[in-house]
Amino acid sequence: MNIKKISSAVLLVAVWTFLLGAFWNASGAEFKVKEESYNIQAYWAMGPVRSNPYWETWANRIVRSLYDDLTISRTVDIGHSLLPEYIIQKAGKLDQNQLWMVFRITKKPGGPQISMSQTRFSGKSSDAGNSLKSSVDWGDGDYVYSPQVIGVVWDKAGERVNDKLIKSGSGKVLVDEIVGVGLQTPYYTYSNDVEQLRALDYVERLKLSVVQSMEVLSADRTTMVASATRTIGYGISSPPKPVIGWEILNGDMVVTYQVVGGLTGVIQSSDQIGLQADWITEASVNGLGNIKRPSKIGNKFFRITLIP
Repeated sequence: MNIKKISSAVLLVAVWTFLLGAFWNASGAEFKVKEESYNIQAYWAMGPVRSNPYWETWANRIVRSLYDDLTISRTVDIGHSLLPEYIIQKAGKLDQNQLWMVFRITKKPGGPQISMSQTRFSGKSSDAGNSLKSSVDWGDGDYVYSPQVIGVVWDKAGERVNDKLIKSGSGKVLVDEIVGVGLQTPYYTYSNDVEQLRALDYVERLKLSVVQSMEVLSADRTTMVASATRTIGYGISSPPKPVIGWEILNGDMVVTYQVVGGLTGVIQSSDQIGLQADWITEASVNGLGNIKRPSKIGNKFFRITLIP
């Protein structure tokens, strides 16, 4: 593409090393996102089992870190490779960390607000019996905001300007952003060395993978309007490479992105490029998705920058 403004086209300026073109996926290492009204960031993190007295302290800290930094570092997000000890624990022993999904949901510019009661989670494993199946629906019951699942109401000036944090009260309260700890992956237990070896053999022989999904429903809970799926598997070592691209779809500009492996990017737009460019943040993104803008907005340049 020539580096110039042309009607109905977009120049993508990569400030990191990105590839333009089709998305690339490593076998079994997936992060799939459907985002219509919301941006979703989802991470794998190791934390105490829920019954551990230290769980709340850990959850409070990781939620606050994600709120402050807008992402989770690559040293905390465990990526795509499943180690057997992530899902095997000695019976009655509560001090070993297990897999948790940690997430951040933000509304898109001009989009509707969201509440806890619009979200639900599910998990599954690749073995025939789906032995690590799990689920929770925050719209089914009286779930509330807490320091482990906070609601954020943005100021008119934007996010992180004068935010109002909601850490208590009904999960039906609408907010602009939710940051929290979601579903814990179940785990296999053992009582002796023989049972432990059997569990290890089971994970390794089947090359077991675990999938966790979260869904955002419409306000009346009749339609799924956003979703994110994160997969971790035994023997998977490399995440998909970051990719950015664009297309014209039904007359609209669609900026597509893939940013995974515990990374977060910021997509910005400008009417021009160069030293005089005034870049406006469109969204912070993690995963695979797109940002759609009507073609009537005129010519736009887009860039994506990774947050360290």
